[in-house]
Amino acid sequence: MRKKQVWIVGLTMFVLAASVAIVPPTPASADFNSSTNRNWMEQVNQVNPNFANTKLRDVILPGSHDSGTGVFDDPGFDNALSPDLINTTQIYQYVIPTEVAKAQGRTQDFNVAEQLNAGIRYIDLRPGPNQWFDGLTFRNQETTLRTMHGLYGEGMEEILASTKNFLDANPKEIVILDFQLFHVMTDVSYTHLKNRLMYYLGDMLLPQSYGVDTTLGQMWAENKRVLIYYGSHNYWSGATTKASGPVPSQFKNEPYIWNRSLDMRSVWMNRDNAGSLKGDIEAEVNVAAQHPDKLHILQNMVTPAIGTSVASVAASANAIAMNGLQSDWPSKGVNVIQTDFFNYTDIVNVIKRLNMKEKDASGTEYGVYVYEHPNFQGKVNRLFGDVDNLSDFVVGNDTASSIKIVGPYKVELFTNSGFTGTKTALTSSVADLSTLGQDNTITSVRVDRADQTDGVYVYEHDNFTGKRVRLTGDEPRMSLTNVGNDSASSIQIVGNYRVEVYDDVNFQGNSYQYNVNGSASLGGWGDRISSIKVIPTTNENGVFVYQHSNYEGKFMRLTSDVSDMGGSILGNDQISSVRTVGPYKAVIYENENYQGNSITYTSSNPSLGGWNDKASSIKILPA
Repeated sequence: MRKKQVWIVGLTMFVLAASVAIVPPTPASADFNSSTNRNWMEQVNQVNPNFANTKLRDVILPGSHDSGTGVFDDPGFDNALSPDLINTTQIYQYVIPTEVAKAQGRTQDFNVAEQLNAGIRYIDLRPGPNQWFDGLTFRNQETTLRTMHGLYGEGMEEILASTKNFLDANPKEIVILDFQLFHVMTDVSYTHLKNRLMYYLGDMLLPQSYGVDTTLGQMWAENKRVLIYYGSHNYWSGATTKASGPVPSQFKNEPYIWNRSLDMRSVWMNRDNAGSLKGDIEAEVNVAAQHPDKLHILQNMVTPAIGTSVASVAASANAIAMNGLQSDWPSKGVNVIQTDFFNYTDIVNVIKRLNMKEKDASGTEYGVYVYEHPNFQGKVNRLFGDVDNLSDFVVGNDTASSIKIVGPYKVELFTNSGFTGTKTALTSSVADLSTLGQDNTITSVRVDRADQTDGVYVYEHDNFTGKRVRLTGDEPRMSLTNVGNDSASSIQIVGNYRVEVYDDVNFQGNSYQYNVNGSASLGGWGDRISSIKVIPTTNENGVFVYQHSNYEGKFMRLTSDVSDMGGSILGNDQISSVRTVGPYKAVIYENENYQGNSITYTSSNPSLGGWNDKASSIKILPA
């Protein structure tokens, strides 16, 4: 988000009169595969045999805007005003409250490493040296480079190190680092940036001479997987004047530097609402194919009005991209789709599936085609994942009259938003929804791959509703999924899995276990899960005894007798449900050493009733 010429003046006047309320948007519903996007380009290559032959200009990539702002809310963040907003040499300009600058400046929830792991492949950077006025002396750290957008953001050293680590771990991913503009850089600063780029990424930098017709396969084969774009301006301190000078030619003439003016088309729309943005975006999409020799960046962002926040307008802007990508944009030469708060949508999964280009025997590309009229006529959206409200889409709310399913998909149609109301399940195309009593009634849609059903489905709300993510492996950071951190409220287990949920990231803090079917309501664990372990249970025969009913809580897998449960991880008088897998049965005794009353279980029982919390010893016998 570039700031208007009146930004600092208007903002200064505003903060003297009132404080700003930051209104968070309601995130759009997520696709169930969103946790698997760390190496999404490699996944596409496994499905689409021609993906390696795709030119850089022809691949569709997700990008973030002002990518260094994701640290604004991190613990210990210094909240320092930056020279793109004020003249840092003049103490009187520090009048703007940092919370106001943060509302206008923060455009992402994640740092760059997290963005890359979530699937973002275009990173927007605005660097400059760290500088401030301490009341007596002006401080300028020419070689401590940080990104900025109203406040100082993530440091360049961290960003470059994260990019290298990510690329080393994911050999078929590419990254575009766009230094869109610079602030108060000196020759010392430029030299330092050059040295750090070479130190971290030198061997992986794609020379500008290769051009945008370079294929992904060539980039992978030569390990030239990073593009560096430089803008032409170095803005001096102080947003009121926006005086600038050119980036010195000796720093732009390196063979690995791509020139934004010559090698990229990136048009800033400068609109303060999604309604006016939409027309400009569509106009730019319509001319994208006229620039085949340049990387094309579609700046799908709203510039918020003074007194509002980026977070309050991002969802409405992102809806434009989600609709366009699932309608006619892919046929018009779109390349990089740049958004604020990309995690409010399912954009990475949609882009991943567009690049897969899977087709049926007739040559029709996979997807769920939702049509305005019967017999597959009228306006249409091709959906790849969940849509919680069709009102933002071309086909519209309460207008769908036919559904064409191409590929291994199954669909659930709902009459209300948020996957509520009357539900209709489809596994094949329907030329006229009126035959099902659902013509012009559909508001939200769930889309599943029929060939990918097993997994652990984590939902935003109770009773398996709201945003969701499908996990088949561990997820150390739920914040990187579209369900988000501290947001899960129900878990559905399909197939042979059990789940351990944790309070903190990276499987730290308190934990709890869910087994077999999961839980429609996580109760005390609702809205507190930060990481999840998914453990396959195939071939785990035995008698499983659980701390709680419905196979929840701590558990033990037994294949031999236990004479004293008091010495086990569950403890004495703690068993509330029993599950038998394989040729086993269990005899539970009221006292230790197989004494007292007993009861035999030859099959699974989710609630032990009168035998709840009474087991002191157990015999395991052949069934």
